[in-house]
Amino acid sequence: MLRLTKLVSVTLVALISACSGEVQRENNEGSQSLNADVFQIGITGGLSRIPWEVAKRSQLISAIEQKHALRLEFISFANEADAVLAYSAGQIDGVTSTLNTIVGTLQGSAGDSHLILLTDFSQSSHALLSKSIDDIQSLSDQPVHVQLNTASHYFLFRALENAGLELSDVELIDASTFDLQEGAIDGSIETMAVGAPLLGQLRPLTEFRPITTSEMLFGEMIGGLAVSADVLESNSALGAALVEVWFAAVEEIMADDGTFTRAGLSEVAQLAGLSPRLVGELLSPRDIIADPKRALSLLNGDNLDATISGGQRFRTAAEAASEELDLMACAFECDGDVLDNGVGTQLRLDAKYLEAFVQGTSGDEG
Repeated sequence: MLRLTKLVSVTLVALISACSGEVQRENNEGSQSLNADVFQIGITGGLSRIPWEVAKRSQLISAIEQKHALRLEFISFANEADAVLAYSAGQIDGVTSTLNTIVGTLQGSAGDSHLILLTDFSQSSHALLSKSIDDIQSLSDQPVHVQLNTASHYFLFRALENAGLELSDVELIDASTFDLQEGAIDGSIETMAVGAPLLGQLRPLTEFRPITTSEMLFGEMIGGLAVSADVLESNSALGAALVEVWFAAVEEIMADDGTFTRAGLSEVAQLAGLSPRLVGELLSPRDIIADPKRALSLLNGDNLDATISGGQRFRTAAEAASEELDLMACAFECDGDVLDNGVGTQLRLDAKYLEAFVQGTSGDEG
């Protein structure tokens, strides 16, 4: 029998308690309580967001913390929906996630947020796998396993939508990363929507064939960093520090020509639990937004229209697909640089920290 190495998180997994809602926190020097000088940022899985994991383990954070007189705790979540839920509940100060998930699942009662950075694209790292079905049209009335309220869920919605189907046309079965892997191995799962690194870890199971991948959504599944507006208002240095951390982490694994260094690729592979070859197949260097000027252009551009519109349709479709699904969502409408859900919650596109960083690095080059 084909055996796979059990999926073991290489990070501390933040668990949301069903009763208390408490989040386990870890920083570079050990656990400590939230205080005025310490900020918790939830980071979610995905190959293209691994620079956050690189930063979490690197000494580069210390210099940035000292520069801005603050402390950062990066908390790793196994489930994107849990990360957004913890952020909505005010348990963490910021969250890295696909923008589709933030728009589609951020609860209406959450405080205002600022999107201060776009960091990555999920362009080849999600797939719809099946060992019994060869085309999407055959999915009607069939069970499909997926982690609900995540980028994989959004990808499944868009794949079905492109084929003229709806989420309600399939039997959605919520499954954790561990459930997906176990079910694939023991044969209890036949069709599933998954993302990397799990996608790569399932590669030895050759009976699972890709029906479609996230390549069809070129540029639509984009990751970013949202931070509480109240936190930023009282701690303006936080935005600058987080922008610096991202690009410092990227610089640690990538060369000046935008490719991974050999050491960087090895580190990404180690963090993902994959071989460098599989990382190369599932992650393009361009999926990581490594150029600050490109990041600023994307944040100021119209490229988010498809992401926002898709997130809104996803929320509506997911609610219609299952009465038991608790998205706690409100649709956002775009008005200039502000996304407003109509009941008092706003997600503002805030480029000032990135603009200051670009100006600073341009001055250094000069």
